[in-house]
Amino acid sequence: MACDLTKPNQFQRVACIAALNSALLSACAINNHGFIAAKITEGDGAIVYETHAPGLHIRTTAEDSGVSFGYSKRTCILEKNNDSPIPGWHYVNIPEKHGDCHATDRSTIGIELRLGAPELSLSIGGRFTTQMGYAAESDDKDMYLFFDSTKPEKTKLRLYPTRRDP
Repeated sequence: MACDLTKPNQFQRVACIAALNSALLSACAINNHGFIAAKITEGDGAIVYETHAPGLHIRTTAEDSGVSFGYSKRTCILEKNNDSPIPGWHYVNIPEKHGDCHATDRSTIGIELRLGAPELSLSIGGRFTTQMGYAAESDDKDMYLFFDSTKPEKTKLRLYPTRRDP
């Protein structure tokens, strides 16, 4: 008996949906622990910290608090320093970020409830947000940043002291 998945029958569709739902319902992560993976890439002056979390992901950090259910991908660009995590893939218990995110790229497919800055919101379906150069009002920064999400190793980050007119 041949199995042709190019034209699935009703049973194959239901089995596929049931398997996907089962995987999503059993997956859970809280911050950097649980069913979560991180790809850490070293760029020129930057560390690209990219997390992938299917299922339920609860986030309690100040810069990204909220809950998502579905599939969540979050990318943070940090300045490279001595405390930077080791590049590569990390699973289940991923390293903490050291320093401020100079840019973020957040994608969620499913449901997301954001509970912190820069906005309080509820999204159903898909949400794709890129925030460049977020800084507190009292923290002026001059920077050069190049980021291509398809080639994180090409990321370049330069921070410069802010010039103030007398």
